[in-house]
Amino acid sequence: MKISKKIAIIFALLILGVIIVGIIIWHNNSEGKANVYVSNWNGKDNRYAICQTNDEKRIKTNYGECWTRFYSTKSPDDFEKENSKDFVGNYDYYTDNYKNEAKLFYNDNNYYVIYKSEKDNVYCADCCCSVINDAVRNDIYIPTPASVNLSKEISELYDNDKDSLVGFMFDNVSFDDAVKFYSRMSEEYVTIDKTNKKITVSGFYNKDKKILDKFFTMDWNNRTYSYTDMEGKNIVYDEKGYYEQ
Repeated sequence: MKISKKIAIIFALLILGVIIVGIIIWHNNSEGKANVYVSNWNGKDNRYAICQTNDEKRIKTNYGECWTRFYSTKSPDDFEKENSKDFVGNYDYYTDNYKNEAKLFYNDNNYYVIYKSEKDNVYCADCCCSVINDAVRNDIYIPTPASVNLSKEISELYDNDKDSLVGFMFDNVSFDDAVKFYSRMSEEYVTIDKTNKKITVSGFYNKDKKILDKFFTMDWNNRTYSYTDMEGKNIVYDEKGYYEQ
């Protein structure tokens, strides 16, 4: 009887120890846990939780909220497993001609990537989009397979350079790859002209919070971007720079 009582006490202590250890582990794993949000190209108020991090105090959302930086001890493969329902595949994501080895996700007409900046030792969570800037930051967001910042001023920086703003897209993303990228999106936002190798996409005008229907055209044959700006001017970018027509 005494032996049974001792066994019962030991067993109870073991269970208590397991519970205490479990509580400590849970506390350490959950403390500071937070979703990492990225805004969508088609409305910055619509935000997507792409992953979680245990370091909630070191999440920084950049201008426009389509670019979030965060710290984590997790690997890129961990983020893939945690968000497997939206995971598309490994992806070479170019940001102004810089190649980033990324994890690509898709949800509701938006693509997102997670990649690590080795230089800054920080993770980047981006909505896959480009931005047209004007002098007062009334930006227009466009869904694109590579990210390019477009403005007359930025274009002029490349006047005497071997690179160009159109090269950032057409040198790194083939038409076939672009078709595959846009084929998941609704026809509400995208028109694909396979004969002439043109893709036209809608944009989001930040100032008025509205969708610009079929606003921006990328032409792989002629290597141009074209659109009509908010003042009604026809804008073209080609290898030589920026033009108003």
